[in-house]
Amino acid sequence: MKTAPQLDDLRLFCAVARNRSFAATARELGLSNAVVSKRIAILEAGMGTALLHRTTRSVALTEQGETLNRAVREVFAKLAMTEALLTESRERPTGRLK
Repeated sequence: MKTAPQLDDLRLFCAVARNRSFAATARELGLSNAVVSKRIAILEAGMGTALLHRTTRSVALTEQGETLNRAVREVFAKLAMTEALLTESRERPTGRLK
C-alpha cells in the first residue's frame, strides 16, 4: 500500500540526489549510512517505485526519482519564499503613522 511521504524523508531524498551518495549525505546530516539507506528504502516502498539506481560507489536518480526531485525542490523553494514573505510582513510597520 502506498503511503504519503514524510517531509523529513523528502528532504533526505533531495540531499541524496544532490550528493549522489548515501555516505556523503549521512556525513552532511550527521546520520549513519544505515539510517539514510533505510529511510530512502521506506520512501521508495511508500511511493511504490524505485527512485534511485544504486551502485557500490554512487547513486543515480531513476526517471521517477528525477521527477520527484524536481517537484520537491520546487515545493521547498516556494515554502522558503513564503516564509521570507511572512517574516518580512511581520517586521514591516503597519497601521497609521503619527
